[in-house]
Amino acid sequence: MDNRSLSHTKWKCQYHIVFIPKYRKKVLYGKVREDVREILSTMCKYKNVEIIAGAVCVNHVHLSIAIPPKLSVSDFMGYLKGKSTLMIYDRHPELQSKCDKTFWARYYVETIGNITDEAVKNILKSKQKNQEKKIREIPLYSGSVKMLAAPPFGGLITNHLLNWWLLTWNRNSGDVSVGLKVIIALIVMLICTLIIWGFY
Repeated sequence: MDNRSLSHTKWKCQYHIVFIPKYRKKVLYGKVREDVREILSTMCKYKNVEIIAGAVCVNHVHLSIAIPPKLSVSDFMGYLKGKSTLMIYDRHPELQSKCDKTFWARYYVETIGNITDEAVKNILKSKQKNQEKKIREIPLYSGSVKMLAAPPFGGLITNHLLNWWLLTWNRNSGDVSVGLKVIIALIVMLICTLIIWGFY
């Protein structure tokens, strides 16, 4: 972006801003993602703020923007978060129960410095690709395994047994494919559930 001019000023004030939905909820996908992108773009135009690059990820937003010096970052973000919340809830009222009165939570801001617009776009594009890659690569067996229909303590016991077995196997098996691990994990979960059901 070239230097811009006001009546008595030449300026180039660029910022990288990251902000998140309330409780970092993973709600920015599908139609919500498209609407958020459109709303933020429209609101930036109202304030003569140029979006150099941006990325709407599933639980946060990256914006690289040029803000005129007559407008402070805090004033602009107050306007952006407040007005966009009303517009998002107007289009998606079901989100209000998930995020309370305000859709957005805190934000992080840093000055970009004297780097090219192309470099900024490449950085944000890389961040978005990494985010999507992480979502695709989440193992099916990570975290706690929930039981479907075990009696009161059966689910808890089976859950701990299965998690312990998976962690031990992950440390000791190198080349076994993820698909095979998941299939065997499901078989073990079924066997454990049947054994525990036998005690009731």
